[in-house]
Amino acid sequence: MEAKQPVDKSARPSRIALGKMARLLKDLAVNPSVDGICAGAVTLLKEVFGFPYIEVWEVDPHSGCIQVRFCEASESQKLQGYIGQVGDGILGHVAQTGKTLLVRNAQDDPRFIPFLEGSTTEVASPVLVDGRVRFILNIECTSPEEVEDLDIGLLDTLAGILGTGFKLVEEMESREMLSRRLREERNTAQELAEALRKENIYLKEDRGEKIVFENMIGVSPSMQDLFRSMEAVKNTKATVLIQGRTGVGKELVARTLHRIGPRRSDPFVVVNAANLQTQIFESELFGHVKGAFSGADRDRKGLAAAANGGTLFLDEVGELSLENQAKFLRFLDHHEIRPVGSNRTSTVDVHIIAATNRDLETEVRNQNFRGDLYYRLKAIQLHVPSLKERREDLPLLILHFLETFSIRDRKRIPGITEEAMDRLRIHPWEGNVRELKNEMERLVALTPEGEKVRAAVLSPSILPAAPPPGRAGMGTLIGEAHREDERALVSRVIGETGWNVTRAAQILGMSRVGLTKKLKRLGLKRPS
Repeated sequence: MEAKQPVDKSARPSRIALGKMARLLKDLAVNPSVDGICAGAVTLLKEVFGFPYIEVWEVDPHSGCIQVRFCEASESQKLQGYIGQVGDGILGHVAQTGKTLLVRNAQDDPRFIPFLEGSTTEVASPVLVDGRVRFILNIECTSPEEVEDLDIGLLDTLAGILGTGFKLVEEMESREMLSRRLREERNTAQELAEALRKENIYLKEDRGEKIVFENMIGVSPSMQDLFRSMEAVKNTKATVLIQGRTGVGKELVARTLHRIGPRRSDPFVVVNAANLQTQIFESELFGHVKGAFSGADRDRKGLAAAANGGTLFLDEVGELSLENQAKFLRFLDHHEIRPVGSNRTSTVDVHIIAATNRDLETEVRNQNFRGDLYYRLKAIQLHVPSLKERREDLPLLILHFLETFSIRDRKRIPGITEEAMDRLRIHPWEGNVRELKNEMERLVALTPEGEKVRAAVLSPSILPAAPPPGRAGMGTLIGEAHREDERALVSRVIGETGWNVTRAAQILGMSRVGLTKKLKRLGLKRPS
């Protein structure tokens, strides 16, 4: 090793100069790599203190091993082979105590390990990250005089600045890792969204144009019929009545009709009739003027005026009182509004869509609903099927909600087990899509990161009781009661994907091997 020139102590910088070097070192801490910070630190320490040998050692937080992380190239070969341990030697003592150690006559200290030829004095300063010793600045000198004027406090300050820099690097690397993961998940979600989008395409027989209903999932005949009806009436000005059981997605159908129609750029305003008491119906729908009644301290535009040019969606129309039914009928006939307390009328241009879960024809016979309003509303009727009527769509909906909530919660859930899928498929789903959506949100929350949804985390209402001795198990029940539905579903999905088994397996929520076995069991073969 080359002999080093003696250090001129009088040339050592003052405390102010060291402070400037500390600020410069802090600037270097934004270097996006640990090695970059180490190189900058060693260079600065040599310039500031003039010490001959400086290394940066890294302490593994899990194993407690201590290895050199950075040193000059000439020293590298001698240092690379050494692996210390927390508690052993001078470096191990500093890693254990977290305090700087200065040993002037190191050859007399049993903890001293002479890494470099001629070194007799050692100074080791811990670098803490999140309160733990992660690195050690180690200075080796050839004589005790070289550390005579050393300010340990300044060395600790520099070590603290280094710790800040290393912490910044860890955070940057963590953010980059998260960013990569989010990009991967986003790509997966985009692939799934594209696949689901393709599942919701049907061909118009007359012109062969592709029609896409975004956010509406369904390949079952009943949903395809609904899609065709929606496409046929998308430009109509006639009133549309959407009927279906609670939770089937009537508002989604209304919103989709608005989005694919000529008023898509104008407002879509929802009025929930179930929440409107008789005395406030006119005020909510038509507005009021200041002083019209107690509490009317200003003019207020009604929801009908807010929807002008767009679509007014009256949900739960079957809940309107007979008095409010008469008022709404007048509005339907003339599209005229008169705010409460005003004698001025105006006309609005709105497309009216109503929805109900009631059998309005029965309600008319029971004199709970006005016949003239019913016949006015039913100009165009759309039926939204329940999940019982579209069981073929359950795997698609399950996968859709699984991905939706996984992305929302930033949680990687790779899929769902076949057992869990089967149990979800045979559940009656009295609450329809709303109940299924809530269950899938719950399952995503309860499933550990990186694991598939298992049957064990399903709601108690979905988990069946154990079959009595001698009775058929769950798999047998599925095979007997749903074999025909299962065959129709698998046949439809595998056909839609052009017999792409991998893609079909993803849509059905099972493995490729599982689908291959199911195809064989169901007797489905690729057409020649």
